[in-house]
Amino acid sequence: MESLYSVAIRTAHDNEYLRRCLKALEQQTVRPDEIVHVIPDDVQPWYTGMGCVRFVHDKRGMVTQRSGGNHAAQDRRLLLLDDDVVLEPNAVELMLTAMQERNAVCVIPCWAEGWPNGVFL
Repeated sequence: MESLYSVAIRTAHDNEYLRRCLKALEQQTVRPDEIVHVIPDDVQPWYTGMGCVRFVHDKRGMVTQRSGGNHAAQDRRLLLLDDDVVLEPNAVELMLTAMQERNAVCVIPCWAEGWPNGVFL
């Protein structure tokens, strides 16, 4: 399977949630080609210890920073995350497989706790 995908993480600063998120990305069965940290204009980049990480600045805000990650990503496929998301090791592989099997351009993970009524709109 072609593994080309970028991850864009909206964050405001280095924190324990972000470190757990990054560790989970390192443990993926299909690892990202790049991880883009989208940080507010007034925040300085920090050392992550990961070679595939780069920082881009954008205005502070959920939508603005996610949009900035979309524009900054270099790969055809993009995984947008907040800094407190921790994926299971095969999560990206499952999403990429679902996209490939269904010729989809977008996939949204769904879990029972997130959709307690079993309804997805």
